[in-house]
Amino acid sequence: MKYQIIHDRKQYGIEAAEQQTSVMDSLKQTLAINSRQNIEKTARLIYDSRQVIFFALGLSRIVALDLAKKLEHLNKIIIVPDDRDNCILYANNLTQGQIAFFISYSGSTDIICKLSYIAQTRGVPIVTLTGMSQNPISGSSVVSLYAYFRKLSYRDADITSRIGFYLVTELILEEYMKLFRMEQQLENEID
Repeated sequence: MKYQIIHDRKQYGIEAAEQQTSVMDSLKQTLAINSRQNIEKTARLIYDSRQVIFFALGLSRIVALDLAKKLEHLNKIIIVPDDRDNCILYANNLTQGQIAFFISYSGSTDIICKLSYIAQTRGVPIVTLTGMSQNPISGSSVVSLYAYFRKLSYRDADITSRIGFYLVTELILEEYMKLFRMEQQLENEID
């Protein structure tokens, strides 16, 4: 059985899992590398914006869609372009009152770097959520957030868990909810 597993791993290109970081380790590391101030600042930027454009592709897009859906329920206007061409279209049309929120495992793919550059030229605030590494897009952001990852691939496909991304987005949502509730409370007191 051991030999079959070793053979299958080699045949199907599964990276060695012996050193894989546990989910709990990933969560602990992600919490350790992000400051509460950056989470709060991100929530405030989203709250104060007219509209949030998420730039995320592949598995990272699923994380963006999750946060987008939750924010939409709280009356925030959110756009998550569905492909590269639409991402370029939205990046080229960014205006004041919007923020560009990048979610990218590497923060260094050609399209993400291009979109980041376009967003910089448009003069809107940029928030990045990337894997814990030096990457080109984090340097251009107002707030840089990170998630701890241990890369995993199968048959040359990236199947790395995005649980660190989900943790960070849930923390942002929690802070956003505090701002949202305060506003609701003030409105109720005025009425």
